[in-house]
Amino acid sequence: MNKFLRTIKEQHGFLTSDDTRFLLGEHHNESRLLPVLVRCGGTRFSCGLQYLDGLMEMVEKSGDYVRDVSIPANSREWTHFGYTQ
Repeated sequence: MNKFLRTIKEQHGFLTSDDTRFLLGEHHNESRLLPVLVRCGGTRFSCGLQYLDGLMEMVEKSGDYVRDVSIPANSREWTHFGYTQ
């Protein structure tokens, strides 16, 4: 998990599909409700990580696309990356 946290820090909070699979797999109970920010071509929204795949599918069915997924700047999860308020 420490290696994973370092990777996320190096990516400035952006999550890849591999990152989300890792978080929902082995660490499901700890991170399933992790808030993520989803930026699309025409909108943006936040959701719990466990809802990400379904919501991304809905975005793509509507004709839009997902630009990126990240951990929001105001998330308390940043304390895991060594940042303090």
